[in-house]
This record gives sequence, C-alpha cells and structure tokens, in this order.
Amino acid sequence: MRFARRILCAVLALCLPFALEAQTSKVRGVVIDAESGEPVPYASVFFGGTSIGVSTDETGRYYIETHDTTAVLLTAQILGYLPASTRISPGVFSEINFTLKPDVDMLSAAQIRPDDRWIRYILRQIDEHREQHDPEMGDPWSVRVYSKVELDATHAEWIASRSILRNVLGDVMKYRDTSAVTGESYLPIMISETFSQKYHSQDPELEKEVILANRISGLDPDNFMRQYAGSYLLKTNFYKSTITLFNLDVPSPLASYGHAFYNYYLVDSLEMDGRKSYCLRFHPKRGITSPTFDGEFYIDATDFGVRSAHVALSKGSNVNWIRHINIDTENRKTEKGRWFPKEEKLFIDFSIAVSDSSKVLSFLGNRELHYGEPDSRVMPLEALESPDPVVMDNVADLDDDVWESSRPVPLSKREQGIYDMVDEIQQKPAYKAWYLVGRSLIVGYVEGEKTKVAFGPLSQVVKYNATEGWHVGAGFRTTKFFHPALRLTADVGYGFRDHLVKGGGSLEYMIRRDVTRKLTVSGSYGYHQLGVGSSGISQPSMLNSVFAYSGGDKQTLIRSLSIDYEHEFTGTFTGFFGIDSRRLFGNAMVPLRTRDLNPVRSVSLNQLRYTARFAWEERIDRGHFKKAHLFTRYPVIGLSLAGGVRGVTSDDFSFLRGEFTFDWKIPATAFGFGSVHVDAGAILGEVPYPFLKLHEGNQTYFLDKTAFTCMDYYEFASDRWVSTMYEHNFNGLILGRIPLVKRLDLREIFTLKAAVGTLSETNRNGRILPIEGLSTIEKPYVEAGVGLSNLFRVLRVDATWRLTHRLPDSRNFRVTVGFDVQF
Repeated sequence: MRFARRILCAVLALCLPFALEAQTSKVRGVVIDAESGEPVPYASVFFGGTSIGVSTDETGRYYIETHDTTAVLLTAQILGYLPASTRISPGVFSEINFTLKPDVDMLSAAQIRPDDRWIRYILRQIDEHREQHDPEMGDPWSVRVYSKVELDATHAEWIASRSILRNVLGDVMKYRDTSAVTGESYLPIMISETFSQKYHSQDPELEKEVILANRISGLDPDNFMRQYAGSYLLKTNFYKSTITLFNLDVPSPLASYGHAFYNYYLVDSLEMDGRKSYCLRFHPKRGITSPTFDGEFYIDATDFGVRSAHVALSKGSNVNWIRHINIDTENRKTEKGRWFPKEEKLFIDFSIAVSDSSKVLSFLGNRELHYGEPDSRVMPLEALESPDPVVMDNVADLDDDVWESSRPVPLSKREQGIYDMVDEIQQKPAYKAWYLVGRSLIVGYVEGEKTKVAFGPLSQVVKYNATEGWHVGAGFRTTKFFHPALRLTADVGYGFRDHLVKGGGSLEYMIRRDVTRKLTVSGSYGYHQLGVGSSGISQPSMLNSVFAYSGGDKQTLIRSLSIDYEHEFTGTFTGFFGIDSRRLFGNAMVPLRTRDLNPVRSVSLNQLRYTARFAWEERIDRGHFKKAHLFTRYPVIGLSLAGGVRGVTSDDFSFLRGEFTFDWKIPATAFGFGSVHVDAGAILGEVPYPFLKLHEGNQTYFLDKTAFTCMDYYEFASDRWVSTMYEHNFNGLILGRIPLVKRLDLREIFTLKAAVGTLSETNRNGRILPIEGLSTIEKPYVEAGVGLSNLFRVLRVDATWRLTHRLPDSRNFRVTVGFDVQF
C-alpha cells in the first residue's frame, strides 16, 4: 500500500504544474450613468489584455475573481457610453464603481432589445451542436480533477469576540477575508482539497469519480464527509434541461424549452483567442416564481459551443436558505473540436434571512474545480464494480510537499493557515464542551468528540401516554470509535401506571460500507402505535405526550425479535432479507377477544420476508452505520413478500403478504413540483386484525405526509388494498404575484389522498374479534387539503377535509402544523 501511494504521489507531481503562492484578486461594484445616476445593465467589465470579463446584471452590478496577477487594468464599456478604466491592486478585495459618460453620437444605437431572429438562430445552433459539445454525450473520456472546497461564516465576528467563545474562536479573526459576490467579510470554518479521476461513458451509460487523494481540515481520514469530495455532488452542465442543486431543479437557459422561462438578449460580439464569440444575456420572464438563473454565456460563433458562463440564481426565485448561487465556468477547445470544462467556480450563500442587508449569521460555500486534459483512460475494475458514483477505495494520504507541488493553483497563506487553525481550535476544552452540546442536539444522543459510547435517545427520556402514564428511560449506543464496523444499542424504561419495565437492544455489523452489506439483530419489549405513517411522528415520544388528540392513544405492547440483512447488489437494486418473531399483548385500549368475547392474552407472528428496492441515479449519504437516501429524479419502486410460518409458537398462523410501493418526487416546472406515493398489496390467509393492513391514521396535531390526516387509528383495515397520496407545491405561483404578500415567500400546497380496499370473508369472521370501530373501506376514502408552507422558513400549516366516509363530529376537518424544510 505504501508503494502504491508513493507511485500516486509521483504521478500527481508530474501531471500537474508547479506554481508559486496564489493571489486571488476580487472585485465587485456597480456601473452607473453619469447623467441620470441610473444603473447601466449589460455593460462589459473586463481586465485589459486578458479574456477575463463579465457583463453587469439588470441592476448594473458585477463581480470578478481571478488568480491572474497580470490582470490589473479594469475597464467598463458599453455601446453609447465612453469607456472608463482603473487599476486595481492584485491579490486583494476591491470595490470599484464605474460612472460612464454618455457618448451622444452613439447613444441612439445603444438600446439593447431582444433580437428574436438572431437569438433564435443562435439557440437553434446551440441545440444542433449540443451532442458535439455536451461532455456527457459522445465518446467516452477520463480526466484528472482538482477540487477545493471552503466553508465560511459571515457576520460571525461578534460570536468570535464574545467572552464565552473568545477562547475558542479568537484565533479565527486573523483569517478574515471578503467575498467578491456579497462584499461581506467572512471567517473560515473548513477547507478541503481533493484529487480525483473522473470517468464517463455514454454506451454503456456510466459515470464514476475515483477519489485519489483528499484532506479535510479538522476531520479524521475516515470521516463520512469524504464522499462529498470531488466534483460529483453538484454538477453544472448547462447543456442539460435542468441544473440540480441539492433538491432544487433549475431550468437551464440552454434547454430546448428555455423560452418558457427566460428572455434573451444579444449583448455583444467580440474576439476571444482569435475566435469570434457572442455574449448572450438572459433573464427570467416576469411572473416566474420558480427558481431560475440570471446571467450570460459566451458562445463561439463558429461551432456554437459554450466558451464560458457567468450565472447567478435570479433575485425573484422563491428559494429558502440560499441567498446567492453563482456559477462561473470556463471551457477549453480540445483536439477533437469539443468545448470541454477547464475551470469552474461555485459560490453558495446559505442563510435564514433572504435580504443581503441582514446581519444574521450565514454560511458561504466556495467550490473551485480545475480539469486536466481529457483522455481515453479505461475505468479501473474497482470503480466499474462499485454501485456509487464516487469511489473511495484507496484514498491516499499525501504529504504537504506533494500537495503543494501538485496543485494547479496553489493555496494562499490564509488558506494554508486554515488547516492549522482548525486543528488548534479542536484541542481547546471550550471547543470540546460546545461540540458536545451541539452534536447532542443534532443526533439526539449525548455524544462527545471521539467518545466510544453515547447516551440517549434524548426524546425518550421522559414521555407520557394513557397506557403507561409517565415513562422514564435511558439508553446508550456505541460509536465508530468503539468499533468501526460494529454498533451496540440498548435502552430501558419504566412506566409508572402499568408498572412494567420495558427496553430493547440491537447489534449492527457493517460487513461492507461502500456497497452495503449489513447484518442487524434486534429485540425489544415496549409500546408501539400500529396503523401510523412511516415518518414515525405518531410513535410515543416527548412531543407526542403533549400534542396528541383526545382518544388518540391506542398503543400495543409488543415483544419482538428480528434478524435483518441488507445486501446492495448494484447502485440501483438493494435487497432486504428478514426473519421476525413478534408477540402482541392485548390491553384495555387495544383488546384481544375471541368471537364469544373471551379475552386473549396475546397473539404471535413468525415470518420470513424479502424486500427489493429499485432506485435509479440516487444520491446516497453513507454514514458509518446508516445509509440515507437523499434524492433521485426518478421513481423509487419497492416490492416485498412476507410469509407467516405456523407452528413455531402455539398461537401463530400462516399467511402470505405481497406489497408494491411507488414513490416519486416530480421535478419542478413553472407550476411548482409535486410528490406521489402509491401502495398496493394483498394478504392471503387468516390473520388477527392487528396484522391486517391498518390504513395509516394521524391523531396528533403534527403534519404527517405519510398518513391520512382525518383518519383515526384502527378506523379502516383491509387485506387487499390500493392507496395513493399526492402533494403539489405551487412554489408561490399565486401568492408570489400579490404585492406585499410576495415578500413573505409563502408557498401554496394542495394535497389529495385516497384509499380503497376489501376484507375477505376469512378475515371478516376470524378467530379474533376486531377492535370496536374498525371497518372496511370498499367505498373509497378520500380527503383533500390546502396549506401554506415556508412560514418562518421552516413551518407549514395544513387544513384538511374528509370528503367521503364523513362523520357527524369534528373529525371531518383537521388542522395540522409541522416542520417542512425545503430549499
């Protein structure tokens, strides 16, 4: 392994040029008319003697960043005005405003209007040459990529200077810098660097990025954050119809349907490296409230490839948590005639407040990518076999000297110091105390830095329900510092009304993490609410002790033992194998009785089950012990089959249960975005009513997207069923057009949920008498609701009406409140 790393170090040192200390020049400002004082949109601002330049936006503002130390003469010009120039100091932040004097002889020719004929011609030519220049189309390729990511905080000086945190963050102040986009000073939090080899093939359709070397300030080499290194997470290919940023789908200005979202302006034509290029400016159309871009492309006038892009998230976009997204790309022409990525800069400003004038703490993310020359290198076997788009099998730990000599653009002194600064801060006792508090609130366990055992969960320490009364509990789980592949969990609790000790435990063994192979053995003895949604909102917790409807407590005492194995066959297909043994105990809330009303103490189930999950191009967060499915543009399909094994215990039964699920987050359009869930299944054989399909109810004041809002627990049951849930977020389409109201950035929600099912004669006349009030659902159950989301950026309020199976009381209408965090 050491030999392989030395070879890699030598290769990196030879493949990338040596450079001296970097100096980044940052300039921002505004161009205004000298006579009227009005901003001058679409003016060209550029460094003389270079190809580095941008156009001002509709408000006359611009910003430029460059590592070129020869770029010192900055000029602003536009037809109809006399140009103006000034010199800048390289390597620092400057704010330079230009005042242009009108050129009376040419002013009449300076009016810029959409030239529909030429613009349509240019866009048509871009579309016709799309396959030639889109890097994700055409011949396969491989390329070496260097990425640098920095996370910073603005308006953090007051935090760093407070006495309670001065000992922790005082050293950060000397690394303060200024953003060219916002003009605000910021303090560094984290910096990361990565060398990777990226592979792409259209036939077969494959895209992999192999991480060769990576380091992240302040994090151990095995930290899960490494999976977000490289270039894959946020791809900015403007040839595609949409640009996906986190879970935002922003229509590309170069999409074939771009005219539905954007107005285009042909601003200029100029010579760049001896080739004529068009400057094509675009702005979102009036009335568009969904996320859009604002910016410009430089298009080669001969082969209509994109030479460069200067793009920002438009001001009118109804987007949470993000004030700015700026993308700057530069492409180079390859020997095969394709315009291929050369450099890319991505800037994101995360903030609770939307206004630029707000002094609320916000976070800045800066990512810089540098691409080498593409070649036809063959994808290695380990990358080909991995289901993940990012492969981290053999990540090298390079020496500082190798990093320094291999970077295409060297770090500044400030950037070099961030690594040492973060390491020093983490050694301070005050930092460790604040880390303990912050991480405990996030993960729900009291977990310090590099501790082997965490205590919790905090939500289960104290809770109340009508069955148990007051319940107190405690538990623990081990961390990766106890064992990198093994996690032990245990908890115990006591109810002061039922006087029972409950608890449980589990053993999780991660056989492989890159392609999930996981074995879990677990057992529990405690109360659970059956017939609820999959979100877990309705399960017993500290919050539900307070916010539950009267009569909404129908919990069942369950003793269970299960063995589960998860096997990820490919990036698309994962299988889950399981063995379950469960015993349900009757109580006053959920009684078990025979047909002649004799009480039954308990019923049991012993089953084998298998579930197949299919998801295409899904982004996955691979933690040490848990895998989170983040996002995919395509539907996620689930198929499950379970069979009851009779004779294991004295009162079990045999059955066969099959189920199909379909989940799809519908991509955004001009009318918003939606999500749909479909569930269909059947149970063959007799089962007691707790093991039927109990249609998901919600008897809390909390929003549960996976349950029927106006349906009670144990209200409907089926052994053959189909249900669907649809939600549409109009993303401010209506309220965003109303003066004053649109400033609130509210979003309109519409929901429609329906279910239909039958119950066989076998289960209608089963040995166990159903709970009082449980009925069938041959007549479809339908409910509909409207809501407002984005209240204070995190809250959502829904009003839901029951349209069928209406009742003579208030259960036909319910109001729910919930957290709904969306970009």
